[in-house]
Amino acid sequence: MDSVLPASVAAVWAVLPSVFDTLEVDTPIVDVRRLTIGNSRFRAPSRIAGQRLSTYLDCGVSFGRPNADRYEVVLQLAVELRPVAPKSTVVSTLVDAYASSRDVRGNALHCRSEGTLERLIFALIAERLPTA
Repeated sequence: MDSVLPASVAAVWAVLPSVFDTLEVDTPIVDVRRLTIGNSRFRAPSRIAGQRLSTYLDCGVSFGRPNADRYEVVLQLAVELRPVAPKSTVVSTLVDAYASSRDVRGNALHCRSEGTLERLIFALIAERLPTA
């Protein structure tokens, strides 16, 4: 998901670590040259920012409950920045996930993003930016 912020790349980059800290996502990927930060194999807890994973991901339903809330979820989460003007930045957020049953061995289910985690990340970035 792409969104544009009326702020410089440097200002947005400076607040990204605190956004990932708030979400309690460690960031083994920090590429200053490509302006990318994230985690390609984050084992998601049952909640992110106080919300169940099904708020953010659709991994299907089993026995009347969302699989995102019952299964082990491995999340790929990355944010990449691109300047579009001196004080304007495109924030590209990638969310991809797979869910696997904790009880039965089998193929992992690919999850579809609901777009809510991307919107939350954008909002967290925006609220942390210094006001002019």
